[in-house]
Amino acid sequence: MEMKKAKMEFDLRASEINARSRPPPDSQSSFRVETAAKLLPKLASKQELKVYLITFRKVASLYNWTKEHWSATLQTQLKILISYK
Repeated sequence: MEMKKAKMEFDLRASEINARSRPPPDSQSSFRVETAAKLLPKLASKQELKVYLITFRKVASLYNWTKEHWSATLQTQLKILISYK
């Protein structure tokens, strides 16, 4: 569990560095859920959900996603959670 948490934190730091090297998008109308979902680490298990949601919030804030896009983007990752049942 600790190793997976560390990997998520590493992925977040890599995303931060990547975001700083890119110019900001011209407008929020260019937001694409598919592109945003690729920036997120994968949710590996139900036990990591709390850590994952914290990481998601940090990534969303880092990339300045409007909150209206959060649910659609998060939904792409939570579909994976359903398959764990």
